[in-house]
Amino acid sequence: MTIILCYVWFGLTESSAILAVVINKLPNVIVTIREGARALDQDLLEMARSFRFGKRKTLINVVWPQLYPYVMGATRTGLALVWKIILVVELLGRSNGIGYQLHLFFQLFDVANLLAYTFAFVGIIQLLEWFVLKPLDNRAQRWRR
Repeated sequence: MTIILCYVWFGLTESSAILAVVINKLPNVIVTIREGARALDQDLLEMARSFRFGKRKTLINVVWPQLYPYVMGATRTGLALVWKIILVVELLGRSNGIGYQLHLFFQLFDVANLLAYTFAFVGIIQLLEWFVLKPLDNRAQRWRR
């Protein structure tokens, strides 16, 4: 619905497509991070105050390790949702992109190209997980080892 409204209000442009994706995903990210902030251990924050940690040191050593699982959860669910939204955005209002190509091949009953584009797109998303998110995850959690 948001996608259609953005296209109607702002036209069939890249910026309206990006706005539709942001409007669809941003509330989920905000709620996830907010819940992480609510779950911060107040005893650890008090300990940081008593040891006179500065704001930066408290953020890096106390807050970030506690918020990290929520940030990665929001990132991974975001990736899972955003690629679907992008396909729909391209399907509805773009004359290029993978969503458009999938729709075109579906209309032409071209199963081979439909599957090729689908597997290529899923492969790209999986590569993002393996080569971007997983290394970030490992780096952020190196303190646990």
